[in-house]
Amino acid sequence: MKHLKCLFLLLALTTQAYADESERPVVQFEQYRPNYFIIGNPNLKIQFSFKAKLFGDDLYMGYTQRIFWDVLYVESAPVLDTIYNPEAFYRFHSQAKSEKDTWLDLGLIEHESNGLAGYGSRSWNRTYLRYHSVLPLTGSKDPAKLYWSLKAWVPYVVDLQTTDYINYRGLYDFDLTFANFLGERLKETDLNFRINGGGKSWVNPLQGSQEVTLRIHHDFQKFTPSFFIQMFHGYGETMLNYNRNTFGLRGGIGF
Repeated sequence: MKHLKCLFLLLALTTQAYADESERPVVQFEQYRPNYFIIGNPNLKIQFSFKAKLFGDDLYMGYTQRIFWDVLYVESAPVLDTIYNPEAFYRFHSQAKSEKDTWLDLGLIEHESNGLAGYGSRSWNRTYLRYHSVLPLTGSKDPAKLYWSLKAWVPYVVDLQTTDYINYRGLYDFDLTFANFLGERLKETDLNFRINGGGKSWVNPLQGSQEVTLRIHHDFQKFTPSFFIQMFHGYGETMLNYNRNTFGLRGGIGF
């Protein structure tokens, strides 16, 4: 009996060690959307995002999380809203070698929610198509480029607390990014414009939201952050207050 107890103890310790730390190979993760910490008016905004290839080179799992933290203006510094955004998509690459930055994503499922229950619950799902391409703007060795993408979706299973959510998030996102436009010294600097539709038509950009993000990157010896400045105007930045017209101006760092 004593030996049996020792065996159970050994198995328990082995299981715990395996759960906490494992040398098994893991899926290789890649950055998906920008990762940053930016602070200003009205709060601190944190975003981290990654994607991973599943079962080959074209099926991806993606995850993005955004946190809005009232660290400056409320004494107790509560987290205002946390948005969980997992998705799975299949990527169709362009066959032309000269168009390696051109692809079409089929979003099999994308879920977005704030993890709350009851009256505070906000969630929805969508299936989407996203087309991404690039246009060179100069003929230099590291040319300035214009990246653009259009994402359109079909929403379904919308939370009972967000039955009018599509009036504020619309049916599409349009992204436009000017990259490498400040020359060789700041060659990874880019300026991004993003709009989404809204209103009763679900496509009016003036009744959705507009976001402008400037990312300034400079290579240091051991530390390579990017400096972010972001302006947001419109609806849907947070899920909890998706139907309020808000303005945000923040700055900080990203990676």
